[in-house]
Amino acid sequence: MQLKKEELIELEEAKVYAEYNAEKLREKLDLTLEKNERSQIITEIATLKHQIEQLKKQQNIMYSLVEGVKEFKSSDLNSENIVLPEDDWLQDWQEKASRFSNQHAYSLWGKILAGEIKNKGTFSYRTLDILKNLTQEDAELFLKAVSISFSSANLIFIIDSISESKTLTYANWATLQDIGLVTQVSSLPPEISYQVSLNTPMRIESRDYTFIVETNNEPFEFLERCYIFSEAGKSLLKIIDFEENLEYFKSIKKYFEEKYSSAKVTLLNKRETIIT
Repeated sequence: MQLKKEELIELEEAKVYAEYNAEKLREKLDLTLEKNERSQIITEIATLKHQIEQLKKQQNIMYSLVEGVKEFKSSDLNSENIVLPEDDWLQDWQEKASRFSNQHAYSLWGKILAGEIKNKGTFSYRTLDILKNLTQEDAELFLKAVSISFSSANLIFIIDSISESKTLTYANWATLQDIGLVTQVSSLPPEISYQVSLNTPMRIESRDYTFIVETNNEPFEFLERCYIFSEAGKSLLKIIDFEENLEYFKSIKKYFEEKYSSAKVTLLNKRETIIT
């Protein structure tokens, strides 16, 4: 970490120096009348602009790398079990991380690197291509979707009668599909179907909560419309911090109990405490 801080300082100093020289050349250009000298100054400015751009890219990579390091404990970093991704993957990651100059992007690309190191294969090249176009607005939209999702099951129920489900409009879902984070957004979305009986209760989980759907007597078919997270969406779920909407899950519980007359629905948190 100390080494990275020193490298970041050196990059910043080099960029500031190049920007200072470029500005001085621009001032000189304004005062120069000789054609040959103007041509030379313009060439020097172009060279400095390229140098500044490359320094910015290196800074972006370094800041993202620092954010990635933060995802590990000190003992993890000193472990011999740490295995870096393949060179081609790292090169692709660097190319994409170099394009962004804000804290949100540094954090995202740092988490992506850490996630790939911890679990190789989490982020495919296609997923990296999708995430490189992710804006702050896109990320906030995805967080809204995740807050009312069964993230561990990689799905979001579409239940119009629940107010929390209307947090996102159809246009929002279509946007998330265009981005590449959810799939099969249409007027006829896919359905999840499960035969619930005395011997086969249904268990469905989010990150923080677990639903157990059982029958009081007669077997019944559980059938609901849903949207599905794409591979990129599932990969992103593994690294982002988000807060789930407990009121939504309570509403889901009530909805299931009212729709399926034979259903007994239990909502638990991950400490196995029943939520009423």
